[in-house]
Amino acid sequence: MAIQAVRYTTKQLSVKTWPDFAKLFSQGNGFDFCWCMHFHRLRCLPKSEWLRTRREQGVRNRREKRALVERGSSHGILVYHDGEPVGWCQYGPRQRAAAHRQ
Repeated sequence: MAIQAVRYTTKQLSVKTWPDFAKLFSQGNGFDFCWCMHFHRLRCLPKSEWLRTRREQGVRNRREKRALVERGSSHGILVYHDGEPVGWCQYGPRQRAAAHRQ
């Protein structure tokens, strides 16, 4: 039996690929609240801001991530299999991510 290789493609996170990114973070899999915002606000919010419910965090994080993407300040690669987004990797120095939080 021959093993068939799985083929993946990638695209840069942008306003154009935002719907695919949103699809990844809207699957009810427990990660819906984060939207990969941790390093964008590292040491930027008072601890009281961290104590929100996951639902509140999700609403805020989605809104703020979208704004960063629209400004070109959130860098990442989306991974696709058969045209569907299946993964994500954020990259860049922490200092740069935190500097773009405003």
